[in-house]
Amino acid sequence: MGKEYKIKAKTGKYSLSLGSSDGSYVKRGRDSVILFTIVYGVILTLTIGTIQLCELTPWYHRIIVITLLAILYFYLCFFGNTFRNKTIGMFNKIKEYKEKNN
Repeated sequence: MGKEYKIKAKTGKYSLSLGSSDGSYVKRGRDSVILFTIVYGVILTLTIGTIQLCELTPWYHRIIVITLLAILYFYLCFFGNTFRNKTIGMFNKIKEYKEKNN
């Protein structure tokens, strides 16, 4: 069965609910949604900067590549299960490291 993706936003509290056809849901809280948005912005900014520095291609090719990569990064940051889990895991490790060394 195919997966159904639903994004729910509540007033005053953000939540990201991903569900499948069997009725199981994974909910991410406000902190996770903010984290995914920040990661998306950082990755996209670095990519755009890198592509703009590369003067080997005409400007219209760069626009096409940037658009396609923005769509890919959006999917990875908000709907890619493995990427989101790795992102959360990485930031949890950083948080644990900071707490351990303070």
